Amino acid sequence: MHNSTKIPRATLLGMLCFFMILQTSCEQIIGLEDRTVADGGDVAAKGSSLCKSYCTGVIKSCKPPELDAFSSQQDCEAICEFLPPGKDEPTETSKNTVSCRAHYAIEAGGVERDAMFCPAAAPGGGSPTQKVRCGENCEAYCDLFKKVCDNKKQENCLSKCRAVPDRGEYSAETDYPSGDTIQCRIAHLTAAARAKRAADDDERVLHCGHADLPASLNGIPHCDWPANTVPKCSDYCKLVMQACTTAPVYESAGQCEKFCDGAFEKGKTSDDSGVQDQTQDTLACRRWHAYFAFNDQAKQHCPHAGPTGDGHCGKICPSYCAMLKRGCSSQFDAEFGAGGQAACETACRALPGSKDAELGYDLSLEESRTDPVKCRMRQLVSAFNGQDTCSKALPKGTCTF
Repeated sequence: MHNSTKIPRATLLGMLCFFMILQTSCEQIIGLEDRTVADGGDVAAKGSSLCKSYCTGVIKSCKPPELDAFSSQQDCEAICEFLPPGKDEPTETSKNTVSCRAHYAIEAGGVERDAMFCPAAAPGGGSPTQKVRCGENCEAYCDLFKKVCDNKKQENCLSKCRAVPDRGEYSAETDYPSGDTIQCRIAHLTAAARAKRAADDDERVLHCGHADLPASLNGIPHCDWPANTVPKCSDYCKLVMQACTTAPVYESAGQCEKFCDGAFEKGKTSDDSGVQDQTQDTLACRRWHAYFAFNDQAKQHCPHAGPTGDGHCGKICPSYCAMLKRGCSSQFDAEFGAGGQAACETACRALPGSKDAELGYDLSLEESRTDPVKCRMRQLVSAFNGQDTCSKALPKGTCTF
């Protein structure tokens, strides 16, 4: 039998307090940082020595005006607080972490290596097309937006983000002013993080609005193209294919680009005063409506963003005839002769169900294969993609797809 000694409760409490004090002292002595658990189990690197060394390195290595990741040490430390830290040393080479960014900030300091490594060391971590990156811009964007903008709802953030133009490189100086890119949005998230760190909620909300995924439409000059910019088919098609998955208007991005290149007048995103093109028969107008479709309004805006313009980007028959003239010129001239565009519009309006607006063009609907106007538009899109479908795209005859 062993003798046992009962330790008084007060003594036990005293010993517990002693060990707690000892632990705190030890942490201070060896330099452990005060960390908190963030969303998703990540450990926030608030005030960490890793953040400070990363920020010092990236500002030293990545210079403006082309490759600067941050405008200041303070901006860097502000965004760093919301990034997953990863390992305590700068040894990671592919993850969306501070450790990975710090690693490439060091690598960028070598001779002529900044252009390769600075995009990975930037707040987004790099573009999917880059071999060297820390996760990808959209992964960082979605995580940062949720944390910095106080869980503002963005459904399907990653897939939507990947539809936004990505210019590859990053510069806080050149990406902050404007540009319909993921880089511009990340630059404004950095400003929002700085405001959050300073407890300036008005400023934070302002920059979170600029950083949101839909372009800053209605003439607000943030994260959209400057006035009089000619839009690109590649950007439009990437956007409309993602925005209109539930109400498709093209069969593929490749089909969209070939049609867009040949069929559309490009127009300009906005005029001198910044007013967006919302009504003309142009690519610019369709892009504008594609962004509204992108913002969870697909059924309403995808037809407006599609080939017909749906009466919102030009009237349907005038738009159809103008594109028919471009894509099937010899057949168009043989059919309408001297009457040209006016004769075509008259023939178009004689088709059953023809109207000036709200046609509701949607490839997922079976009627798009037999409807007199929708079917012809589908055949016209195919004609711009090298298929011999011009005869079916003309107003005369019966169209089936």
